[in-house]
Amino acid sequence: MFEPRAGYVKSHSCSTVIHSRDAGRHWGSAGTVPAPIAEAGGHGVSSLQMSPLGMGFAFGPDLYSTDDGGRTWNRAELPGEGQQVLALAVSGHKVQIAVSACGIATPDYECGQPTTLWRSPTWPMVFGLEPLWTQADLQLPANYNVQLDAKGRTAYLSMRRHYPRPDLLYATTNGWSWSQRPSPCEKSQALNRTLVDVAPISPDRVGVLCLSDAGWSKSTKTVFRSGDTARTYEPAGTAPRRGLRSHLAAAPSGALLITSTAIGSLMYLNDGGQSWSSVFERPGPGFNDPVFTTSSDGYVIHSPASRAGGPGEVLVTHDGGKTWAAL
Repeated sequence: MFEPRAGYVKSHSCSTVIHSRDAGRHWGSAGTVPAPIAEAGGHGVSSLQMSPLGMGFAFGPDLYSTDDGGRTWNRAELPGEGQQVLALAVSGHKVQIAVSACGIATPDYECGQPTTLWRSPTWPMVFGLEPLWTQADLQLPANYNVQLDAKGRTAYLSMRRHYPRPDLLYATTNGWSWSQRPSPCEKSQALNRTLVDVAPISPDRVGVLCLSDAGWSKSTKTVFRSGDTARTYEPAGTAPRRGLRSHLAAAPSGALLITSTAIGSLMYLNDGGQSWSSVFERPGPGFNDPVFTTSSDGYVIHSPASRAGGPGEVLVTHDGGKTWAAL
């Protein structure tokens, strides 16, 4: 898990939040979450979301909140009958959270409870108060494969589903009213594309990554852009086939970056149009959490320790993703 200015260090019973105030050149301890890094089927946290005002959450599947930049953390109650956090996004003075009423150890194929989506303004947490959760008027099926992504007041909820059921994509442009959007990832006998990632570029513009034709360390990675909050799309090309497990990140300039894993770690960059170039290749079991903080600056965790005991190094770019180096 990675935020542009914060990260985690794992212990058996807690997770130390470390932060940087100079773009990753120096790091220091901010505080400790009283929960371990979650492993499959267990309690703990696996992701971190912070706001510029110092309010934030550590989550997945449990939920902890902070109102002082990560120095102190408290266990937070899940809204409704929620038993685990599936996804969370903080943006535009709102927090959106998707929860499941099924227990943490319940396999997804045994969960019959619908996923629910909730929102709260961030101001109560900034003042140390509990979130003011309100349920979104959105009927979702039971599914653990949920993702929330946000930019400003616009947020997206995507849900991957097995063929032949189409993947689901919803959007809000005001933080509270959601409507379904068409997914560009077609699912048919001839073309079975899965929606694997959504990357907001601006409050109106967004990139969508579809994966298909998966093979041994290879896949077809097809990308689309939208300039109207995913109502319509235009092609953004197809990245090279090497790489299977993939993520999409977007810079404010509109540049799109795919991080992918094959026998090694790969990055592909699109500066505009439909052309993709290979900008990074190195041994190691892939990436976590690619993110751009400006049109030129970006970060990603390479070879995470959670995968095959990798070193968990932070890579940085200062030229819009064209070159990367370890901090």
